[in-house]
Amino acid sequence: MAHATYRDTPASLAGQYTNKTPDIYAPLLWEIVAPYQGSLRKGDTRATVTWDSLYIDVNPTSKDEITFNLCDERGPVRSKTIHGKYKHGYFYSRQKMVLVPFFPLFFHYNFQRFRVGPADNSLVVHERRNSISLFFLIHVSKDNWKGQMEFASRK
Repeated sequence: MAHATYRDTPASLAGQYTNKTPDIYAPLLWEIVAPYQGSLRKGDTRATVTWDSLYIDVNPTSKDEITFNLCDERGPVRSKTIHGKYKHGYFYSRQKMVLVPFFPLFFHYNFQRFRVGPADNSLVVHERRNSISLFFLIHVSKDNWKGQMEFASRK
């Protein structure tokens, strides 16, 4: 796996990248950036759209914002702006945390954070996810995951 190349500017992240990695178990780039959002345009009923035909267009809009556009051959499908900070060659997203505290009936905790950085003709993404759910004090699910993925440039 490649490590991010230290560059002193957010503009070094700009480019078009594939949505998938060669690793079949790794999450898609769009699933990391915009979890729980679909891939289709609102009102679009095309059944032929596949994840293989989609790519991600990365545009740093300021030193603390990056816009990720999910695109296909017809243009942008969805867009997501991420707030965070740029430091040491990486863009760090803000921590996302969801807490549903209806304890002891139901309890859910979800935490996610990722960072992206440019590498040689690719985008390196490190992600960390923690999640736990309880229902009537019975452990229902737990998910702790750390991963490093590399998404190739389309050019």
